[in-house]
Amino acid sequence: MAQANGRLSPEGVKPGVDVIGLYFVYTSTCPHCMRALPFIEELDDSLGWVNVVWLQADLGDPEVERLARTYLELQRSCSAT
Repeated sequence: MAQANGRLSPEGVKPGVDVIGLYFVYTSTCPHCMRALPFIEELDDSLGWVNVVWLQADLGDPEVERLARTYLELQRSCSAT
C-alpha cells in the first residue's frame, strides 16, 4: 500500500506516469466496505497509476474528518454559484 500518513506517496510509480489518488474510507463493520476491500486491494497492488490511501473511519483517523470537512466546504461553494 503506497501511503504515508494518509497522504499520497510516489512509491513504486514510474517517472512520467500520471497517478490517480483513490481515497478508500471504510469501517471494519460495514458489509459494503468489506465486500469492496478485495477489489480495492487488487487495484492498489496491480495498477501502478492508482495510489490508494486507506482510511479506516472507525479508528478515529483525523484525516477522515479533514476529508469530510473539505467535501462539505466544496459542496457549499458549488451550491452557492
